[in-house]
Order: sequence, then structure tokens, then C-alpha cells
Amino acid sequence: MGIIPGKPSEVHGMISIIVPYYNAEPWLGRCCESLASNPGGFEFIMVNDWSTDKGEQIVKGYAERDKRFKL
Repeated sequence: MGIIPGKPSEVHGMISIIVPYYNAEPWLGRCCESLASNPGGFEFIMVNDWSTDKGEQIVKGYAERDKRFKL
């Protein structure tokens, strides 16, 4: 990622990690914990692929506590 003239400095180092999940309730909490343990400079875009389990509730909980998690 190069330097973008005129953009705020926090944008320069932002890395987006896209995490699709489908019926991953047993592992999703561990995944989110691992992601959350990384220092700033990341955003985590969580994509629910029509799960029928409680995965979306898990992700929403992390999004409420950590603004880097996006739904």
C-alpha cells in the first residue's frame, strides 16, 4: 500500500482482513479472540454466509467491544 496524498495518516496503515463464516460457532470465538489480540492497524470484516447457528451473535458481541470488527 503506497502513500495516498491528502488522505488521513491512519488510512495508510489499515489492513482489512475479510473473514467469511458459515456454521462456525464452535470455532468462531477462538478466531475472533485471535484477531482481537493483534495491535491496531487492522479491521476485521466478518461475513456471515447464511449461518444457521449462533455465529452472528458471537461476532456481534466482538463488534460491540472492538470497533475494528465490522459486520
